[in-house]
Amino acid sequence: MSVRDWLRAELPTLRRHAYLFIGEKTKADDAVLLTIQQFQAEEAEPDRRRLHHILHCCIEYYEGPHADADPKLFDAGLFRLTRIQRKLLLLVSLDRLTVADAAEIVGLTRRDAERELAAARHLLGAQPVVGR
Repeated sequence: MSVRDWLRAELPTLRRHAYLFIGEKTKADDAVLLTIQQFQAEEAEPDRRRLHHILHCCIEYYEGPHADADPKLFDAGLFRLTRIQRKLLLLVSLDRLTVADAAEIVGLTRRDAERELAAARHLLGAQPVVGR
């Protein structure tokens, strides 16, 4: 599979992730477009960790006040979490990365990431994921 085809297959996941983090579709799509452009400029082989690392850098650029965010995301409680907690929760739960990979993307140790995930799940009333 070519890098272009691989990126095309990753596009729905990237869009969903960016939308859930930013809360506004236009800004989320802009972050995804910037992510893809940056990844292609690096001429890298398919690497989900690297792709998500770039995405999170782009999300930070587009992240701002959540005045335009979808109210359903507030109802779900995502914006009660810290930025790091949201990132970790989305990377592990939605994107199915390991805690170690998610920790590396956000710049934490695995132990710190596990603590942040536990706090996030507690705030949302979610059950912990066993074996990840």
